[in-house]
Amino acid sequence: MSCQKTFAVSVLTLSLLILTLTGQGAAASSDGLIFNDDFENYTVDSFPYQWTLVFNGMGNQYQKVISDPLDSSNKCFKLQGERNWAADAVRYFQSSSDIIGFEVSVLVTANTGKSSDDVKVGLWKQVYWGGAKWTDGVAFTDNGTIVARDFVEAEGTGTVLQTYVPNQWYHIKFILDRPNQLISVYINGVLKGELIRGSNLPYVFDGLAISGRYTEIPVYYDNVKIFEDSILTGIGHEPSLTTSCISSSSSSNFNVQIKGNLAFNETGISGEPILLSYSVNGGKSWIDLSLVQTASDGSYYAEWRPSATGYYLLKAVYEGNEKYSATSATVNFLVEPYQEQNVFSVNSNSTLTGFSFNSDTRDLSFSVSGESGTTGYVYVNIPKSLISDISTIKVCLDENQIDYSIQSQGEGWLLYFTYHHSTHLVDINLGSTNPLAYAEILGLNSVETLTITVMGILVTIIVLVAFLALRKKRL
Repeated sequence: MSCQKTFAVSVLTLSLLILTLTGQGAAASSDGLIFNDDFENYTVDSFPYQWTLVFNGMGNQYQKVISDPLDSSNKCFKLQGERNWAADAVRYFQSSSDIIGFEVSVLVTANTGKSSDDVKVGLWKQVYWGGAKWTDGVAFTDNGTIVARDFVEAEGTGTVLQTYVPNQWYHIKFILDRPNQLISVYINGVLKGELIRGSNLPYVFDGLAISGRYTEIPVYYDNVKIFEDSILTGIGHEPSLTTSCISSSSSSNFNVQIKGNLAFNETGISGEPILLSYSVNGGKSWIDLSLVQTASDGSYYAEWRPSATGYYLLKAVYEGNEKYSATSATVNFLVEPYQEQNVFSVNSNSTLTGFSFNSDTRDLSFSVSGESGTTGYVYVNIPKSLISDISTIKVCLDENQIDYSIQSQGEGWLLYFTYHHSTHLVDINLGSTNPLAYAEILGLNSVETLTITVMGILVTIIVLVAFLALRKKRL
């Protein structure tokens, strides 16, 4: 055994002693939350003291808290293994609850390595040093899939949930229902799969383990939670709820269309009430707007006529029933008039600030911010009267040009793009104007525009000829 491995044994022994003396992880809080760690309270380049390093991979110096590679304002935990020697960290806890669960955000920097070992996240039992046992969990495989397993170390088995992309955060919620022998896994808030456990497999675990298994490939972790059934009422049937709003682009007959969907396992839930409300003070208080019911496909629709333009929060709430748990969705909605006849609107899951439109440079700008590790989106409704050619539109995020999609939406163009959350400056340049754009502002069609243009040219020619004839006569 090398000096490096010997030191890992010492770290393990010391960590277990500290755990025994302090009782860390032995009892849950009154709300069922056993453990919560976002790594923000640790010093960069240090090992997070609430965890135990069981196997030290490429060495202790590689297993540490670092700045999030996608958001320097956020901290996360890096693990990095080497060939035939994993980097495994464990948070020990005890629970006798029938239902136990964990959450964790995972970023794998590559889906191929010098070994074929999977990145594993799951429940763990320390049998003896070097004889640890993974039980139920999730694996990020080297073929680019996320897999749920009742024995997470059994590579090549399990239920494939979805594919994953390197260098992107994925939030995992894992629920183990002991009496029903059921495993449920959510990825980024959506139920991706359920797995019946093998009846011969024991429920023996004393910790949650995370790993850096690929040779020389770092794996990052964040936002770890361990919880039990007191906060899991109806968790096995947690629906997804979406909401969005799009306004008209004209000041006359101004209205806002609210659309959304209630679904479970990607199947719409019909006939359920959705309460819509809005806030004008950042969520400090809410004003009920409407109570709507979902259609056969789980969709719902409402129209809203705000009394004034400005910044709103719009919230959709589902109270749940005996089968599905309660859930809600909130979006940020900004309405801004331009001149007297035009209206801009922005719909986003990000917080919106600093909205402005420069009519000289034709730049629409604002800032977006949100929780690190999540994906932000923006829908911008731009009046058609201000755009002559949509191909000239440019969207920049922090001065870097990005791709977007655009579609016709009544009197406006609906522009859409996504980004990784932190704080960003958005700049949308509407391109140059031409006579056709001004014709649209005046409400003229193409024939009328062509007629006016031709008449203008003829008048110019007639005046020029008359001037030359008069000058010749005088001479």
